[in-house]
Amino acid sequence: KSKITHPKTPQLLTRQRHRPTMVKSTAEIEAEEAEKLQQFKFKALELNRKILEGALVPKKPASKEVTKPEGFQLEIEKRLQERQACKKPEEKEDTTFHPRPLPTRILEEVV
Repeated sequence: KSKITHPKTPQLLTRQRHRPTMVKSTAEIEAEEAEKLQQFKFKALELNRKILEGALVPKKPASKEVTKPEGFQLEIEKRLQERQACKKPEEKEDTTFHPRPLPTRILEEVV
């Protein structure tokens, strides 16, 4: 015969394994910090005057001479001077205009 079933939660092992939360609240953390600050006491020592008397003022370093500018010795300049020294003095070319006669074919036909 069939019966009415009643649901039951399964008893799993993971329920036994879970850990309770151990996180501290912000109020607890602040209280611990306040206790640490109260426990720490700062004691200042008196100023030792011998330290100030024995301190020497550092000396200024000696000033160096002003740098003198020097020109560049480029290889291009040397080569240009060598070429000009080796070059023979050439005569100036005659640059007068010499017109050439116009070909008559251009005037007679379509080119």
